[in-house]
Amino acid sequence: LVRGARTLISETPCQLPVGSSSQASPPREHLAGFLFFCSNKTMDECFARSLFGGGRQDMKAMESIGPRTPLLLFNFMSPRRLYGPFYADGPAALCIVADAWRDGATGRSRGGGRGGGRGGRGDGEASTPYPSQVRVYRAGDVRCWRPPESVHLDMGALHGAKVAELLGHLRDSGTLYKAHTIELRAGPASPGPGSSSR
Repeated sequence: LVRGARTLISETPCQLPVGSSSQASPPREHLAGFLFFCSNKTMDECFARSLFGGGRQDMKAMESIGPRTPLLLFNFMSPRRLYGPFYADGPAALCIVADAWRDGATGRSRGGGRGGGRGGRGDGEASTPYPSQVRVYRAGDVRCWRPPESVHLDMGALHGAKVAELLGHLRDSGTLYKAHTIELRAGPASPGPGSSSR
């Protein structure tokens, strides 16, 4: 559980509620890792925009993504592939890109539920189906691993043992992934304990 996190509720997917405070929340523990989902339709946009996202219900957990939290991207469509690691290039926020994934949404988010919004509100304003978003960068090479069909992955926060297991698969069994590396902004060589916060 995340202590001190606030859930933002609004009438439209990409607007803060009236009277919301822009003051920083009290410090909280950072997550051990976070797994994002994508599909064949949304993966290219994730890399091209250096942006990962989830449904509105994912924002509370995403607020605890820190600068050293490993982020992984899982394309759940055939052939299934896990990509990573990536790191946050700033805090998670609602609607960093208001029209992201509008044309490629699958409706799949945490636990197979809906993404958290509609493709458009009908009033001419763009609206993303995945409003909880974080900018990402790569630190070094991006690796790709094809999990066996028997491996079940859920979008969301990962505990330390699961992060170590998935990073181990990427390191030991994964292959270098170069197709989108050029589009995704490169960060420092390693966001380890000695590096400065972003």
